[in-house]
Amino acid sequence: MRRAVVPLALVVAASSAVSGAVEAAPSARGVDYVLVEPQPRELRRDAAGPDFLYLNRCVGDCDVTPGGNSARDDSSSIPDDPTTLTEFTHGDEVWDAVVACVAQTYAPYGVEVVTTEPTGSDPYVEVMVAGSPSQMGLGGTTLGIAPLATDCSAQQNVLAFAFANVHGGQDLVLDLCATVAHEAGHTYGLDHEYDCDDPMTYLTGCGQKFFLNVNAQCGEFDGPRDCRCGARQNSHVKLTAELGAGELPPGPTVTFPYPADGAMVNPGFSVFAEVEEPRIVKRVEFWLNGWPWSVQDGERGKDTYSYTANGLPDGIIDVEIRAYNDLEVVGTASLTVTQGEPCTTADTCLDGMQCADGRCSYPAPTGVLGEDCVRDADCVSRLCGDDGVVQVCTERCLLTDPAACGDGFACLAVSADDGVCWPESQLGEPEGCCDAGGGGPAPWALLGLSLVVLGVGRGRRRDGRAA
Repeated sequence: MRRAVVPLALVVAASSAVSGAVEAAPSARGVDYVLVEPQPRELRRDAAGPDFLYLNRCVGDCDVTPGGNSARDDSSSIPDDPTTLTEFTHGDEVWDAVVACVAQTYAPYGVEVVTTEPTGSDPYVEVMVAGSPSQMGLGGTTLGIAPLATDCSAQQNVLAFAFANVHGGQDLVLDLCATVAHEAGHTYGLDHEYDCDDPMTYLTGCGQKFFLNVNAQCGEFDGPRDCRCGARQNSHVKLTAELGAGELPPGPTVTFPYPADGAMVNPGFSVFAEVEEPRIVKRVEFWLNGWPWSVQDGERGKDTYSYTANGLPDGIIDVEIRAYNDLEVVGTASLTVTQGEPCTTADTCLDGMQCADGRCSYPAPTGVLGEDCVRDADCVSRLCGDDGVVQVCTERCLLTDPAACGDGFACLAVSADDGVCWPESQLGEPEGCCDAGGGGPAPWALLGLSLVVLGVGRGRRRDGRAA
């Protein structure tokens, strides 16, 4: 379930309805970026990109001069002639809601969204959130436009445009938020993605959009294509590389429709979990008495997950649901039920289980990151990795966080989007993963691909030029 995450007090009625359909803006066609040459790296003040994203509502109108791309001089290579953009026309309430939405969209990255122009030498990117495309000599379906470096590198002190005064309709705030985030994304080196949930898309009707930790195909309306700077693009990885890390969002909200806490249940009972997540759900895990009995991949548009607990011995059962978003941030919920009578000895439990406090459970694993293991069940993380030479306990990690695994370990990719921690002393070519085995819960089969270092993906515009 996708929940509204812009503060409700800021969202006007125009943006309250969210459709699940994917729609294309009328008459919009193809890609025609406004390409610019990359800026020399020595222009950067530090290793990361611009520190500020300045949203300018152009109070009293904004004059734009053709020429070089300079936010400080209000000049841009996009217009052919001097032009004036009329100020933001939607009022303070909509403006505050749009600013809050853009700030939330960029919160995971090392950039601050501001509404006052930065002074001094601090680098920034400016988006003029005002005017209409006709004022810059562009077609009426152009919602925004921005410069994109030919090598998909981040720029600083440049201008982008989100034509606020041609936005409208019931999803005004979310649509305008997406345009602003999209145009700024081009200045940071992002191409268009063929993914309705990411701001770098041309597709609409998916509610609030977020830069996703997904190895996505690029494209506009006519289907996917290769990206400008690589076959695919991960907008979250790209922005983290260019801007640094910010604050990760909270994890999903998890609730139990069934069963009720304290309920008596029958053998083969079902557990249902409702998961609310404004981004996307990566996976949902069903833990019973401390073990992951079911791990399910998240599905877009799906908000209810279930597991039928067949084959469990009688006793008290602690049920925990763990739901992860694409940034590996977890949300949990738990309850306790009883099936039959509480156990009194291990004789009524499954092989390998113990009975304690009326509960049948497997012994808690002791293997920590980097220690030898034979099966997933040996590891606290329930992940035993095999590189063909050694088998050690590993953990999931976020590929954009170089310190995620701690000293002596690197976060390596097992797929385009997933990473695991691996000893730096054993950086070979792992070939698979052992299973839980031994009468324990079903194997997770997480390391089916060879471990390879994931390269940072390279480089939207929603109009008919280079948004």
